[in-house]
Parts: sequence; structure tokens; C-alpha cells
Amino acid sequence: MTATGVEHSGSGSVEEVPEPGAPVRPFASRWRTQPGWYLAGLLLIAVLAGGIRWANVVIIRPTCIEDIGAVAEARGQGNIRGFDFNQGAPGCFGINGDSAYSYLQGRLLAQGNGFVDGAAWFGSGGTKYAPSAGDPPLYALFLAGLSRVGLTSATSQRLASALVGVAGVVLIAMATRRLAVLFTAWGVGLALMLPWFAYNMTRFANPVLMTAQTGAVLSAANCDTTYYGDYIGYYANCFDEYVAAGQAQWPDPNSFDESQRDKVSQDAAMRYIREHAASQPRVMATRVLRMFDLYNPEIGNEAEPLGQNVRVNWAVEGRGRTPSRLGFLEYFVLLPLAVAGLVLLVRRRVPVSPLVAMPIVITVTAAITFGITRYRTPVDVMVVILAAVAADAVVSRWWPAPDASDLYLDLDRDRRSRPTVQQALATSAAPEAAARSTA
Repeated sequence: MTATGVEHSGSGSVEEVPEPGAPVRPFASRWRTQPGWYLAGLLLIAVLAGGIRWANVVIIRPTCIEDIGAVAEARGQGNIRGFDFNQGAPGCFGINGDSAYSYLQGRLLAQGNGFVDGAAWFGSGGTKYAPSAGDPPLYALFLAGLSRVGLTSATSQRLASALVGVAGVVLIAMATRRLAVLFTAWGVGLALMLPWFAYNMTRFANPVLMTAQTGAVLSAANCDTTYYGDYIGYYANCFDEYVAAGQAQWPDPNSFDESQRDKVSQDAAMRYIREHAASQPRVMATRVLRMFDLYNPEIGNEAEPLGQNVRVNWAVEGRGRTPSRLGFLEYFVLLPLAVAGLVLLVRRRVPVSPLVAMPIVITVTAAITFGITRYRTPVDVMVVILAAVAADAVVSRWWPAPDASDLYLDLDRDRRSRPTVQQALATSAAPEAAARSTA
């Protein structure tokens, strides 16, 4: 240590260290860097996220029917003829569509039936077990695990799924500090998908990698209703239009497996796309704008003042009226902050490729399929992260975080206040030496 307060390290570098009596920064300006406060903030975020999700499952939108699998078996026995997925309390959550597919696939997987088509199983009254790759496998495996430990009701699985959502919220919060988490997630995701790819290649007549629903998606996106009607850029029952126009026939589910049926849908959709090639730029642009809620017709409509996109989210997608409205408003509150956060990161020369890559991928996906809010979910994650960067920059103007040199001063001051090993040994040995001399 020199007289000027400069210390030479063993490596030859010169470091600034505090002089004795240097002022200590007040606690209010130091807490933002302490691990305990950071973990407390994450815990608060997790509690709020979990509370909102569980309240939605238990109070706001309770499940209409707990076990639609039992309903399917009852239908197979002739005990039930008609069936309404949404029967129950007003505003309840009906397990149908994609949610029914996932729930039933998890249930059947837990029973040892493999990845089969839950919709076909339900429609057959619980007798048909057709291989299916409609959705990726992880969520079905998760639900199957819940079923194996006794959590078979739809409500218990919704509550458990909400906890997965909470974990996602916490990971998003952590990703605002470590963008490398996003790169790691991509690598882990690819490693998890490879076994699914290999498994699918052995199950179907036609080659299948991730999903056997490509044709179903394309046939839902390309018809007169989605090109020229009131729902441009959205999806519809387009295959019904193909059949009505004599352009396709429904494939026999008993003669064709899922990959072959999907090929029929894909061929019909591609034929329509080629015949309406001149409309592609307009429709593709509308799909992207709709996904980002920049094309949202029927604003001010009596049925839904916030527009058609919000209405189809709760009326068709089943998201619920209040969550759909809140999500729409929050999105436009966070969007300008996200733009500002992106600019800040670029100016700071922080790599932003993990953040901007996902919006690019989702934009391409919407352009070739259809524009719906749930396709935008990965982008919403990026919006939250970027908005947090902007919010932190605003807060730092009035409550600046200490820089690296400040942290070094704190650590060095703490080191100087602690006794060395030799001092500690000498202090502990002093009473024994005094006792021996007295004796």
C-alpha cells in the first residue's frame, strides 16, 4: 500500500483502494446489488404470478368438467349421447380444442398407450388408439406424470401447469440479467427435440419430424373466409369450403394414418394458395399485423369495444374476457418501453440477437399461417425483458446502482475489517498463555 492509496497487485496491475475513514455509501444506494434483495424480488414476482394464475383457475374460471376422459368412456358404453364441453357454471373453463387434446393425450400416455390422438379416442368412445404427433411431447409427458401420481382432474393439472408458468416468469426475470440464459435454453430445447424427431420417423407412413399437423394449419389459413371475408389473416374451417367447392374429400380415418390425412389437407391448401397467388402479399401482411394487434378491426364494436382480436381471443380461443382485455392493454403499455429498451441495449453494445431472433421467427410463422395472439407469446416475453431494461434505466436516474469500483470498495473495506488467520490464532492463544504464566 503506497501513501497515495494505490495498491500494486501480485500481477503487476494497479488498483484503487479506499483510504481508512472513507465514507460508506448509505444502505438505500447499495441494496440493489445485494443477492438477498434480488432473491426477495424474484420471490415476490413468483408469488404474484402464482396467485394470479391460481385465482383464475379456482375462482375466476373454474373447470366446467373435471374428467372428459370418463365422459368418452361413458359415451362408448352408450350412457351419454349429446355432450357440451362447456356445460357447468357460467364463465367456466371448458376443456376442449387444444386443451382437450393435451389433457387426453397425457391421460392416455399415463395409461401406457403412447402418444395417440386424443380427439380420435374421444370421438370413438374410448376405443380407437391412433398414433399422433399433433403437438410436441413435453407438455403431454408433464401431464402424464401428474396423472401417474394421482393428479388426474383437470383442475389439479391446470394448477400444476400454472406453476410451470410461474417458473417461466422467474426465468424471464433472470434473463433480464443474463442473456446467456436464452442461448442455453435454445441448446437445451434442440437436445430435447431430437429424440422426438427420431420417434416420429418410425410411427407414420409419411415422414414426420415435429408435427403431423402442417396440412391442418395450412388448410385452416387459406380459403375465401381468411382471404376476402371479415376474418382476413385469421383462421377458419377452410377444409369445409374445399369440400363444398368439390376441391377435396374428407379422408377416411380408418384407412389413412395422421400423416396421410395431413397430406390431403396440405395438398388442398397448396392448391388454393397457387390459385390465389396474387393475394398472398396482402394476406401475409395482414396476418403479421393481426398477430401484433396492429390490424384489429371492429374497434368500438358493442360485442367487444377493444376490437375483433380481443373478441376472438375470449370467444374462440377461450382465454377469458378479462384476461384478453388486460393482455391487450398491457401489451400496448409495454411496447414503447420495449422499443426504448432495445435502443438502450444496442447503444450499450449488448448482444441483442437472442431477443430479436424470436420476433423474426414468429413473424415468418404468422406470415405463412395465420395471425393469432398466442403465436405472439414468445415475442411478449421479449417485450417484457426489453421493457424492464427501459424501466431500469428510468429508475437509475433517481436511484443509481453502484458501479464496479463502488462494489470493490465495499468488498475491500469488509476484507480490511476482518482479522487475519494469524491474528485470530494469537487472540485465542493469549488467555491460555496468561493462565500458564500465572500457574
